[in-house]
Amino acid sequence: MRLNFKNKNIIKSISFSGGIVFVIICCILFFANPLWNTLDYKATDFFYKYCIERGEGPPISNKIAYVNLTNSTYSYFGHNYLDRIFLAKLNCILAQFNPESVFYDIIFSAPSAPVADSLFSESLGTLGCAVLPAGFRLSTEPINFEWKDEPYYKKLHNEFLFSPVEFGQGHPYYGVRVLSQLPMLYDYVAGHSHISAESDPDGISRHLPLILKIDSSYLPATALSMFLNYVKVPPNKIEINWGNYVRIPAIKGSELVRDLYIPIDDQGLVFIPYPAEWEKTPQMVEAHKVVELANDPDNTSQLLDFFEGKFIFIGDISIGISDLGQTPLEKNVPLVAIHAALMNSFLTNSFYTKWSLLEIIELLLGISLLLYGSAILKSNSLFFIATFIIYGGMIGLTLQQMQHFRLFPLVTVFICGTIISLSYLVVLHSLITKDQAFIRGAFSKYIPTKVVDNLVNNPDQLKLGGENRVLTILFSDIEGFTTISEKMEPKVLVRIVNSYLTEMTLVIFENAGIIDKYLGDGIMAEFGAPLYLEKHADAAVISGLKMQEALVKLNKVWASEGLPVLRCRIGINTGDVVVGNIGSAQVFDYTVLGDNANLASRLEGANQLYGTRLLVSEATYLHLTKNKFRTRLLDSIIVKGRTMPVRVYEVFGFAEDEPLSEALESYYRHFQTGLQHYFVQQFDAAFEEFTLALTLQPNDLASLLFMKRIKNLQSSGIPPEWDGSIDISKI
Repeated sequence: MRLNFKNKNIIKSISFSGGIVFVIICCILFFANPLWNTLDYKATDFFYKYCIERGEGPPISNKIAYVNLTNSTYSYFGHNYLDRIFLAKLNCILAQFNPESVFYDIIFSAPSAPVADSLFSESLGTLGCAVLPAGFRLSTEPINFEWKDEPYYKKLHNEFLFSPVEFGQGHPYYGVRVLSQLPMLYDYVAGHSHISAESDPDGISRHLPLILKIDSSYLPATALSMFLNYVKVPPNKIEINWGNYVRIPAIKGSELVRDLYIPIDDQGLVFIPYPAEWEKTPQMVEAHKVVELANDPDNTSQLLDFFEGKFIFIGDISIGISDLGQTPLEKNVPLVAIHAALMNSFLTNSFYTKWSLLEIIELLLGISLLLYGSAILKSNSLFFIATFIIYGGMIGLTLQQMQHFRLFPLVTVFICGTIISLSYLVVLHSLITKDQAFIRGAFSKYIPTKVVDNLVNNPDQLKLGGENRVLTILFSDIEGFTTISEKMEPKVLVRIVNSYLTEMTLVIFENAGIIDKYLGDGIMAEFGAPLYLEKHADAAVISGLKMQEALVKLNKVWASEGLPVLRCRIGINTGDVVVGNIGSAQVFDYTVLGDNANLASRLEGANQLYGTRLLVSEATYLHLTKNKFRTRLLDSIIVKGRTMPVRVYEVFGFAEDEPLSEALESYYRHFQTGLQHYFVQQFDAAFEEFTLALTLQPNDLASLLFMKRIKNLQSSGIPPEWDGSIDISKI
């Protein structure tokens, strides 16, 4: 298969512009760092939730269990405050079943009753594996920690902080101030950590600082601290490679078989891999249920299965007390889920890594080359096909990468790809426009501009031909213009006609119509060609009404100049016509042919009989949006060139216009009633109604016309073939 390429000058221009745009995008990515903005994360949330629902997210470890303090728990121990005696009892029960670690997502910062605090402290010692965290106020700036001369601060400095091996340049979160546990509790805990986290700018908790800097040392996050204790790796043995990972080495004597790598960014943030929605989390029990079950020895085996060797997360999720937040999966989630989700990822080694800047640059280079290859081919359709393939590929890649625990910044790459695509498109358009200039220059002086535009886009249409299409045709004419023009100077006449045609044309264009031709002071317009228009009948009627409104404004201007008032008559019909390039082999025009076009012209003239300004055929009436316009059935007529009658309707406004006066409402009501009587040959009743209508509108030609017909029918008799219609060509 032989590929046809564009000419060398076009290829050269495409190559240059594509290279410039790619370099600019790379500079923006390097220096402005737009990656991983809120929109990227929103897209990530969508695919993440989709994978979780399909069971393609992180596996759920059976070594994690929740013990929840609920409203029922508070009712159980009969207080509206957290009873530390109850918690002491809970700790002693848990101690019987040898859990691996027990984490309280609660900061006991204030003392309660001395006896309760003492019992709770001793129970922590009995438990022997309790982890009590502290909450820190965070700063992204290197601010010194506010030390105090208190027992907790001495323990923090001497026992809890560590100094890992560091590589690269990081921008960690700094701890500024702390909300700590009661000092007496730290004599009985097996580990200390922080639970400090800030949600992303959109309020969703996606990240947590894995390590928090306190002056020149570090404090681990809860999940990291618990895991290090579990695998017997001292904190100062871990390695921090800023912007890449935290490495937990499989040192001698540890429980690790191989090194574990946790992806982090340059702030030490780790993406939290929530394994399931909160309500779907397994191994969850209310705290008071544990106490109740422990009272019965028959439940020992059940409790042993639930707690032995497990990491227990205790959190207060009672209404009004629980610390709630939003995750990528759901809203109003107890934030203890953050620490449990991170612990789950340690136990299952299911962390998510983000695409690096270098990988994204490489992908964009591939996209640019693919678009370049399709842009230099002669067929422009291949460029658009390649563009859509790229967009679809990005979505597929995002899902595929999510399934493999990699996060892809879809929105940023999508925008970059769009910029590359648009740059090629702009260049192609400008270059192709030069090639089209010849066609415009050669034909624009001889045929209508709309046909030239069509020929530029489809040069193969430079031939005679057309197509059948249902559309709406509008004819307009100025009433009595010949008589008016005879009384005007030529300059004034030309100015008025030009002003009139300009305003009417603008109205038609605003409603997606095209001007077929000007017939002196008349206009022929189509709606629904050359481009398809769904509501072409609506558009034509809207144009007709707006044209009348525009003429009122013109008349005010002309009246101030002493010029006569003009009236415009409009006829509209909808139907099947032949539309296309009609004419000779030398000269042709884009127009319509057919009986339906002629009918629109006849309706324009029929206005004169009824004193109306806008008549539409029944075909147009049936195409109109219901209850959009004010209409009335006016007559059934036979026009020149047709043998079958056509029902015609007057359109006299929009349904949303101000209400009609009572007299005008009454006029239309009497006329319509008279028309109903007329068509069923109840002529006396019809005559009476038309008479009443005439009293309300003394100059109503329509009522006078029907009254005259009724008199003729009553005097000469009703013909056998009478159907209520009238041949207006004979009037």
